[in-house]
Amino acid sequence: MNVFNSSIQFHWVLIPITIIVSVLVTGLSCLLPVRSATDVDPALVLKGE
Repeated sequence: MNVFNSSIQFHWVLIPITIIVSVLVTGLSCLLPVRSATDVDPALVLKGE
């Protein structure tokens, strides 16, 4: 397989690195919403206050 007269190589090392980075980004982006959700008192929310 060639693109622009250079060969395309697949690096198997990139699969676990990509998975680890995506899990870290997802975990970090969920921290703030989860913290704010755990601060809410469910009884007040269910009561409508």
